Amino acid sequence: MSKLVETAKYIESVEHEDGWGQPAKLLVLDPAGLLAVIVFENEDVYEALEVITPYHDAQFVAFVSEGWTYPKSLLDEYDSVESMESLYRTQPPSEHPQRKQVRNVIVCTKDDEAYVVRFEEGEEIDVMTRIDGRFPEQVRRIAGKT
Repeated sequence: MSKLVETAKYIESVEHEDGWGQPAKLLVLDPAGLLAVIVFENEDVYEALEVITPYHDAQFVAFVSEGWTYPKSLLDEYDSVESMESLYRTQPPSEHPQRKQVRNVIVCTKDDEAYVVRFEEGEEIDVMTRIDGRFPEQVRRIAGKT
């Protein structure tokens, strides 16, 4: 297992101990081993991430966020991005009566080693190597992806 995945799992375990309802955080580890943490209390996280200058010397950048997901039984019914987008437009996950809380830890290095460690309420931790979307792209940019 990658050291980066182990780090992401450790970050998730610390967040898990703090419980649900935590603000989004950006963590940056520099070459000297110093950790910078930016906490997004009430900001629009998408907008806040867009203005952060890349950390070209960072060993890694991690972004932790919480949100909602559809129940797995519903997700299994959708087999394409288009059908998922249609579902999202008609009923976002946060409004679904069987929604589940989810916490994502997105980690990335400037060499573009990247993973998402995902913890869904009542499920095991899932490690994903295929990451896309607004948050992962911003994390890659902030990590100074080469």
